[in-house]
Amino acid sequence: MRSNSIPSSLKRKFRNRLSPYWRNVYDVGLYTGWRISDILSLTHRNCLPYNWVHIMQMKTGVDSWRRIPKSLKQRIGNYCGPRPDGYLFPSPRNWNAPVSRQAAHRAFKKAADLLELERVSPHSMRKTYAQEKHRAGASLKELQEALQHDRVETTLLYLINNYDELINEALRRSKEAG
Repeated sequence: MRSNSIPSSLKRKFRNRLSPYWRNVYDVGLYTGWRISDILSLTHRNCLPYNWVHIMQMKTGVDSWRRIPKSLKQRIGNYCGPRPDGYLFPSPRNWNAPVSRQAAHRAFKKAADLLELERVSPHSMRKTYAQEKHRAGASLKELQEALQHDRVETTLLYLINNYDELINEALRRSKEAG
């Protein structure tokens, strides 16, 4: 399934449809641009002083560092994972394991359905992150590096609000070309 980004005008409403637990996951995703599997595997040890968070990305094996707001770090510490050596987002069934990607998908789908948004999933956080950074002035190369994409074309796909827009744009260009 191709996921869409979360429209800027609906980001706050979407966030408010999530439980406090999932709001923290969502906020980490919007501040870091990391994949959901990396976010869910975060432990308290990944949260370093001065509001830095560090991971070794599962898919790429690359070290990644991101700064998050102090308020988010405190919220995560107060709400999620009571054990200092445990997961930030533990499974409600087993505190020694992270919550599943499937649970994240269900939570995001439920919030999206309430707002009648299509193709929203945890991956939408990465696309929303890319679009927000791009609007703030990040270059395509900077985004490619932040998202750990091998190809710049993949990063470009993240900057298109949804997959249908990409198809329509390609069709329009092919008609113009002749």
